Amino acid sequence: MTLEKTFEGGHPERSEGSLKDSSSAYGGLRMTTLGLNLSIITPIGKVYENTVRAVVAPGQCGYFGILKDHAPFMTILSPGILKVTEDQDKEIFFAVDSGVLEVSTGDNVVVLADHAAAAGNEKEAKAKAEEFGR
Repeated sequence: MTLEKTFEGGHPERSEGSLKDSSSAYGGLRMTTLGLNLSIITPIGKVYENTVRAVVAPGQCGYFGILKDHAPFMTILSPGILKVTEDQDKEIFFAVDSGVLEVSTGDNVVVLADHAAAAGNEKEAKAKAEEFGR
């Protein structure tokens, strides 16, 4: 991964209920290569599959991000917004219900969720995620 600008000290900005642009929150840090093989799967079937730049997901202790070469791990997801950054910094939002997320070797990221739905924007994803929580 090539970085266009390095981290400029301090902690990233945090905003309750909003997924800030990672390039501004991290002092202009920008990824220039794709690298994560993301699959979002529900009991009904595969909702999304693509190679992406980054994933921001709702964990039980808050939102967390995944980039290329992330250490393998597995975690429980809470209902919320899953933000995917594709090539050309195109952002796609999904509302997800509870489930699990696994990062495995080879930059594979698998989301297994009870429900997942694509949304046109963050506000729409938030509304759909709130419906899952009912």
